[in-house]
Amino acid sequence: MNILLSSIVKEEDIIYMANAAKYCSLKLGGNFEYLVLPKNIDDFICYIINLQHSNINFKVLGNMTNIVPRDGIIKGVFISTKQIQSGIRVFQNRIIADCGTMLSAVCVSAKEHSLSGMEGLFGIPATVGGAIYNNAGAFGTEMSNILESVLICKAGKIKSVDAKDIKFDYRFSQFQQDKSIILSATFLLSDGNKQDIWQKMQENMQKRKNSQPGLPSAGSVFKKYNNISAGYYIDRAGLKGLSCGDAKISNIHANFIVNNGEATFKDFDYLASIIEQKVYEKFGVLLQKEVEYLGENDESTSRLSHT
Repeated sequence: MNILLSSIVKEEDIIYMANAAKYCSLKLGGNFEYLVLPKNIDDFICYIINLQHSNINFKVLGNMTNIVPRDGIIKGVFISTKQIQSGIRVFQNRIIADCGTMLSAVCVSAKEHSLSGMEGLFGIPATVGGAIYNNAGAFGTEMSNILESVLICKAGKIKSVDAKDIKFDYRFSQFQQDKSIILSATFLLSDGNKQDIWQKMQENMQKRKNSQPGLPSAGSVFKKYNNISAGYYIDRAGLKGLSCGDAKISNIHANFIVNNGEATFKDFDYLASIIEQKVYEKFGVLLQKEVEYLGENDESTSRLSHT
């Protein structure tokens, strides 16, 4: 694999046995067998097309804020978009941003150009690609609400897809199931008042700070059930504050499992399993994970996706 990968990817863009804890918000996990960090969108496109042509499995990663890496060696090729140097282009009431651009940076650009529609998304710690992949949302706004089109790479071909032709649902997009790689996105916004937009963004950010723990986490562990927060069920199951090793169900927000220092994947997984079990026993509700476990120690399971 070393020789073949080096013929596709610039050697300076490859990190061998990269420590996953350095790259994910939860600050735990083993080592990526191969982590690729392209510096520009052209190299990114070149790498994914050549990897596809070479039948090498790979997974695209964004900011890794909803990722829980397993312990040990996480086999396969992982491509991070975080270091892609890209700009944000604004054309009247449209914003175009590359996949590795941080979503909050796009929100700020929208504010600077007096464009409304992204206020609820400000503060979500995701890249554009990852946010679309998961149809991220908050405060009544989801990515699908403001998305006009997506530029993708699939089977070695690049094409634009209208948002109306993309299947979205709660924390779901069709990109979780097909083999398209998101390259960039165009957002369609409406005219607004810059001060009003900024005030709303600041209010939303303050709400986040007040309701979410400050320790390392992967965000909400479970999805809503029938439009009721998973935290509601977890709290009423009496699980707030439960610990395993250095992992703990937050006392501030029951749907967050935080890392108090040296938590492992096994610690996190144990608490997540307890939550699933106890909530089901008490309420008959089977919660579905919003986080993604990464690494099955089998590179054939590495999916083509953004996270």
